[in-house]
Amino acid sequence: NLPAGPGANVSCAPCPASPLPVEIISFEANVVKSNVELKWATASETNNSHFEIERSFDGQRFDILTKLEGAGTTAQIQTYTFMDNSAIKGINYYRLKQVDLDGGVEYFNVVTAQITTEQPVVTILPNPVKDVARIRVEMNTVENIGLIMVDASGKLVKTIKITNAGGIQEVNMQDIPAGIYFLTIEGAAGVNTKLIKL
Repeated sequence: NLPAGPGANVSCAPCPASPLPVEIISFEANVVKSNVELKWATASETNNSHFEIERSFDGQRFDILTKLEGAGTTAQIQTYTFMDNSAIKGINYYRLKQVDLDGGVEYFNVVTAQITTEQPVVTILPNPVKDVARIRVEMNTVENIGLIMVDASGKLVKTIKITNAGGIQEVNMQDIPAGIYFLTIEGAAGVNTKLIKL
């Protein structure tokens, strides 16, 4: 029975705040040569299905880069690491998304990593490659620059002449058997090698 009438005062104890499904300790992006290493840690997790890392090149439009499984429910510190091997020269923006088992989502702060090295940067899309690889090479010049493609044993499979620095060059891969290969480019400032799957 609640008091009623003039001057009646009704009060109840405040409800406890609902704990966040995931308590983030840290989220950071660090440049490692021409790649970006993303690291984050959680103090606790409740019904955590997975994390998604989203990337943007302009800080506005974000696209999913990868998905990593969460720890479900735990009160122990968990650490996660992912290496972005397709980062571009300049500023790369990353956003961490957490997804609950029931589909609820939570976003965490955006972090950035800037690649300023003059070492040539190679991006391969898509990877794995089905028929045609879209290759982008970022460096100061493309004069006498070529990509060397070798198989896992180091045998030369294909050479690719680069004709458009900073642009996307399509390369037909239909004549190469399925497998794992390595693309190496050598410039005045260094060498860069990328794994490519067919």
